[in-house]
Amino acid sequence: MSGSELIPTKLAPPLAGGSVVDRADLLGELSQGLACLLTVLVAPAGFGKTTLLAAWHAALGRQGTACGWVTLDRDDDLYLFGAYILEALAGACDGVGRRAQALIRNDPLAPAKNVVSVLINEIAEAGRPIVLILDDLDRLESAAAHEALFRLLRHGPDNLHVVVAGRSEPPLPLSHFRSRNQLLYRDADSLRFGPADSGRFLREVAGLRLDAARVDALWQATEGWITGLQLASLALGGGADTAGIEACPRGATREIAQYLTENVLATLPPRLVDFLLRLSVLDRVSPALGAAVSSFDDAAALLEELERRNLFLAHLDAARSWYRFHALFADYLRDRAQRQIPTEIPALHRRASAWLAGQRLWPEAVKHALAAGDEDAAAAWVEHSAMALIERSDLRTLRSWLGRLPPHVLHGRLRLRLAQAWCHALSLRPREAVATLHDIQDDLARGTLDTADDAALRCELLAMRAMIAGLTDDSPASLRLAGEVLAMAPAEGSWVQRMAQTAQTFGQCYADADGRRALRGADEPAPRPAGGGEPAYATVYRKSMLGLGALVEGRIFEAEQRFDHALRLAEDQAGRSSSAAALPAGYLGAIHYEWNETARADEILGERFSTAIETSPIGSLTRFCLTAARLAALRGERDEAYRTLEQAAAVARDRDWLRMLTACEGEMVRLLVEDAALARASRVVQALAGRMPATPPAPPGSFTETHCHFELARSRLLMARGAHHEAAAHLEALGRHLDERGMAYFAARAHILHALALDGGGARQAALAALAPALAYGQQNGLVRSFIDEGEGLLALLETRPAGLPGVDAGYLADLLGAGGRADGQAAAALAPLSARERDILAGLARGLSNKEIARTLQLAPETVKWHLKNVFLKLNVTSRLQAVRWARTHTPGLAPAAPR
Repeated sequence: MSGSELIPTKLAPPLAGGSVVDRADLLGELSQGLACLLTVLVAPAGFGKTTLLAAWHAALGRQGTACGWVTLDRDDDLYLFGAYILEALAGACDGVGRRAQALIRNDPLAPAKNVVSVLINEIAEAGRPIVLILDDLDRLESAAAHEALFRLLRHGPDNLHVVVAGRSEPPLPLSHFRSRNQLLYRDADSLRFGPADSGRFLREVAGLRLDAARVDALWQATEGWITGLQLASLALGGGADTAGIEACPRGATREIAQYLTENVLATLPPRLVDFLLRLSVLDRVSPALGAAVSSFDDAAALLEELERRNLFLAHLDAARSWYRFHALFADYLRDRAQRQIPTEIPALHRRASAWLAGQRLWPEAVKHALAAGDEDAAAAWVEHSAMALIERSDLRTLRSWLGRLPPHVLHGRLRLRLAQAWCHALSLRPREAVATLHDIQDDLARGTLDTADDAALRCELLAMRAMIAGLTDDSPASLRLAGEVLAMAPAEGSWVQRMAQTAQTFGQCYADADGRRALRGADEPAPRPAGGGEPAYATVYRKSMLGLGALVEGRIFEAEQRFDHALRLAEDQAGRSSSAAALPAGYLGAIHYEWNETARADEILGERFSTAIETSPIGSLTRFCLTAARLAALRGERDEAYRTLEQAAAVARDRDWLRMLTACEGEMVRLLVEDAALARASRVVQALAGRMPATPPAPPGSFTETHCHFELARSRLLMARGAHHEAAAHLEALGRHLDERGMAYFAARAHILHALALDGGGARQAALAALAPALAYGQQNGLVRSFIDEGEGLLALLETRPAGLPGVDAGYLADLLGAGGRADGQAAAALAPLSARERDILAGLARGLSNKEIARTLQLAPETVKWHLKNVFLKLNVTSRLQAVRWARTHTPGLAPAAPR
């Protein structure tokens, strides 16, 4: 939600219309409370909480202390709550919160905890005290918003102080803060007027000349309740006496309020009372809105008269363009309106809704339309903006607005239901998206939706089906449907065209070699037209899909370059903790792990696991989890590796992602076989076999990857049981199938395991022949871990130093053996610390190439070359390019770079 869609008057305290009693003692206590993290004011309506905090807000401003203000409402959900807090802080403290706002804008899937973490860092970096006042917190009903507030408080830096005020205790574990001396708590007893305060108020503010006995009688009757004293002063000014007040029971604030309010309104002209009753439907009022709702042309003059009479009307800005009534007075007016003009109330809400919609104040327009019972109008206001919100990936705002509409209102509105389906799809909720789309198509077939069967609608429905096919891992359908959409020639740069292009790219990643050829060296589809302001996530997603195409085909270096570019863009525009960054990180971490650059892989995955689990699509998340598990196992943390895989498998089952489930449970089988837990490994394989389709899909698309993971898992179990010949037969067929489909990286892994199966069956020469294509491919693409993670059997096979392997040099074999702890000879020992990629870069240095020339030769980004050079310098214990070149020429005179990629 952009700042222009927020209600500005919620971001500043109401301004007192006249003089107020100076409460220097309480203001001093609030200032002393800045040493704590949290201040809580709890008291019934009318005890001056908002007035006190408004005075303190002004005092802090005069002192130069940054202070943000938010007035909360029942309609504020998690997203609105967060949006108002960020806007309040950004306006109060030199842009604090802007990075968090950018994260929300660029990353529609960013979890709330990530946004809070970014905000906490921004506050800490501000280097100055920051106060955040949350008024009427008791009206905030969202449990998710309460949780986000507690997270902000629990991890808040020392320079943050939060103040909350309400009629009841906030839904926060106050004992947590009290036990840590982080809480200042004040209740009604602290806020009520004492006798002296009451006398000053009646004398200086109300202008009444009362003797001490009558002042004392009023104070005792109201027990220092500030609004009661104000009502009493208004009633007495209108000719009433104190008898009725004194007759009320002690502490009976409701009875006093009713008695006094009725006396106050009795002194007003009937027309002014009528005006007040009609304004009672509004939370805030401007002269124009007041005129539209009440039909009183002189609304501006009447508001001025109410303010002059001090009738509980506070202006919300210095220009007096917006006002609101005191909560207690507003409650009374609404009750009286329900008794006196009940039949008019729906019409008043309808007028309010129409005026607010005309000002594009959509949340309030929807609220009043629903209050009027005009659900069609409410739906129309949401429908008006729905696709604009979708196109700029503002899914949070749309979910918030859709959540206010009753389900039956959505049912008859095609555009709203389409927006809801897009919202589910783009939020990675495939089940909900599929169900919504099926319902729409069923209703269209039955003719229960009022719409023309035009080409634009068919085109959009096809585009949605293409996107959902991608989400549910049906890449052939994604490719086919996207092609049908693009054949219908949707408008250039339109939403439908861009979604079809994205679905087409995913489908092409897993198509046959001809289909993937279109992705080689391709640029990502053009972003939306000028002025669109596309979120970073959409751009990163497209770049990652092109990287996936290169990865599936086995062009590892091109894939790394694309994913690295996507990651840097995501981190620059949305931040390291964003879901936009987690998307390429899953792929990139897997590549660096493959290259045995485990420190780099660990750095890339970092603290992103929880974000990836929540927000990453199937391909990225699968590789993220597999890499995280292998890194844990490499550190000796096998329990952690199992936990990672089990959590990932649970997510895959919940989302019906068979490809991810097969990959993660297949990796679990590898660990179980290593741990000799064959009974459990057998159960996993049997369960996976039961999930495999009786007839593989044709064309296979991304199911090829699923099939590969299953066959690798089944073959590992067969080999562990001694059935090497059976395993070899499965793996030979798998390798041949993957070669035919042009999926070189997966084929290499099948060939490696095929070689082990043959060697285990006593066919050493056949094993070496099966290993040859994997070694040739591995040398060209820097593969390391796919070989050495297979353990002693594979290393023993490599130690035979197979001769005559086409395209495989001794240096690469030495590199693999060194990485597996089996290196011998001076050159092998010297090169062992370096990865294949680092060895290539070192060779480029030895040839005297510049960083840019090395990058061009190896098809890397210059920044990637710089990063690798730092690692080379560290490993070789040198500090300059010249020293690195001398080291290479001294220790490895035969070192030469691999063929250009």
